[in-house]
This record gives sequence, structure tokens and C-alpha cells, in this order.
Amino acid sequence: MRTILLSAAGLIASAVLLSFNAGPGKTPPASPSDQAFFMKAASGGTFEIKTAQLAMARDSGNQEVISFAKQMIADHTKLGDALKATAAAKGVTVRDTLIGDDAANYSALDAKSGADFEKSYLSMNVLGHEKSLALHKKEEQSTKDAQIKSTVKSAIPVISHHLMMAKMLDRKYKSK
Repeated sequence: MRTILLSAAGLIASAVLLSFNAGPGKTPPASPSDQAFFMKAASGGTFEIKTAQLAMARDSGNQEVISFAKQMIADHTKLGDALKATAAAKGVTVRDTLIGDDAANYSALDAKSGADFEKSYLSMNVLGHEKSLALHKKEEQSTKDAQIKSTVKSAIPVISHHLMMAKMLDRKYKSK
């Protein structure tokens, strides 16, 4: 009986400390794995926006690619804003910075031109959206935070649709 009372007292003390640390009306901070997700997802979204801006600036005259690039900018800006808002609520500052493979792939794409640029842009979109979709699905399964889960869950259909569009365009223009 004494053990049960001590355990109950410990749980109550933990709950009081957690609510005190979070503060009244504040949500608890993001876990380390959620923080890592925010950074990777933000980099991936920034990559999609910056490469789409490159595609528009290099205007190959291919209206399907230009239309796709415009949609990437609009959709990833919205997804990025939602990600930043959720991250901020969890005490995480997200920047529009390319990290890791995203930075290297952007540099490689920026060095290309003409048809070579267009083919690389489309194939990188397939790979980028596959990576982003896997990242978001993993986070949806692993996060314990309801607000983060909701943000991730709302992004998955958008990323899935982008992947489908990127694959279609990649197949269409790969052989040209």
C-alpha cells in the first residue's frame, strides 16, 4: 500500500512539474526527435521552393514544368508556414535553410541549364517528395504530440499529390 501511495505521489509531482515547466496555457516543448523532424522537413520544403524558383527563372518554355514549379512554391509555402507555426508553438525556431543533401542537390541543380536542368529538376522532385513523404509518415507514427501529428497528417496528402505529379512529369520528359 505504501508503494502505491509513493508511486501515486510521484506521478502527481511529475504532472505538476510538467505543467509548471510548460506554463499555463503553453504546450510542452518538442522532443528531440520532433525537433529533428522540424529541421529536416523545413529543409525539404525550402529545397522545393528554391528549386521551383530556379525552374521559373530558367524558363525553358515548358508550361507544364512552369505550372508545376508555381504549384510547388504555393503549396510548400503554405506547408512551411504551418510547420513553422507548429514548431514555434513547441519552442522550436525553423529557418528557411538547406541542410545536408538538400544543400548539395540544390548546388548541383543550380549548375545545370537547358534540358539537362529540366530533367534533373523533375527527377530531383521525385526523389525529394519520396524522401519527404517517408519523413512525414515516420513522424506521424512516432510523434506523441497531437499538434505535431495533426500538422504532419495534413501535409501528407499534399506531398503525395506532388509525388504523383512529379513522377508523371519525370516519365514524360525523361526521354526527351
